[in-house]
Amino acid sequence: MKTNTTSLKFSDIGKEKNIELLVGNYSNPPVHFNIYDESRSDFFMVTLLIQGEVKIKLNLKEQEVSQNCLLFIVPNTLNQLLHASADVKLSRVIFTSKFLLQAGINQQDIDMIDFNSRLQEGFLTLNNMEAERLKKTIEDLEKKNEMINEHPYGEDILRYSFKIFLKELAGIAVKYNPSGSQKLSRKQVMVMQFENLINSNFKENRSVKFYADQLSITPKYLTEIVQEIRGESASVLIDEKVMYEAKVLLNNPRLTIAQIAEKLNFSDQSFLGKFFKRHLGLSPSQYRNHKLA
Repeated sequence: MKTNTTSLKFSDIGKEKNIELLVGNYSNPPVHFNIYDESRSDFFMVTLLIQGEVKIKLNLKEQEVSQNCLLFIVPNTLNQLLHASADVKLSRVIFTSKFLLQAGINQQDIDMIDFNSRLQEGFLTLNNMEAERLKKTIEDLEKKNEMINEHPYGEDILRYSFKIFLKELAGIAVKYNPSGSQKLSRKQVMVMQFENLINSNFKENRSVKFYADQLSITPKYLTEIVQEIRGESASVLIDEKVMYEAKVLLNNPRLTIAQIAEKLNFSDQSFLGKFFKRHLGLSPSQYRNHKLA
């Protein structure tokens, strides 16, 4: 049967989300997969199959997974749902590269993000205790995600809970592949290094060339590998980090917009305003008035 390849974006499935993380438990049929249609997404997806059986194709390789199987799908993975039993239940966490930057993932956390590269078949079958512990961690993360607007420190609590979730994944990865025999590709390592450089330098440097120079590669090559591994361009990831920080600072009414522009190393608040409006469609003051109203 001929298949169509579609592009699935987080913005399509998380239209009302201010933070790019979706967590939940689902029953058959699993959403965000089109039977007989191949798709590529611009987000990460960690799925724990709690019950039932699923047949899926990942990068043209068919996999059959059942209860307690853990799947980790990275951006741009070609995936296709071939079959799902009627009793399927699963827990799933979806997040973007932008959310990883927002969460402040550092060098020590990197293996947690791409731990799937160590797996032999692209998935793991956990024992009952491991699966139950991960399921509870996901449920807790879901609660924190739901209460994000109900608590004054909701976003901070969510980020800490997300890091706990990553720690659980890291522990699983180490247990099932302690030797780390399957190494990350050179491109993956470079993209991780790029993301860490963004976290450390985004206030002072917003040009792709700066980061390419730090990695001793050309801006063109950096853009190509970031697009391939993360599903977004290098400049988009840089701007998203700056935008996130700007929003955080605007939530502090004690800071003037001029002070925020200075903190983010814009030449003046006019340049910050143009940057902000280009990405969000609102001026900094409009955003602030809406958030603090």
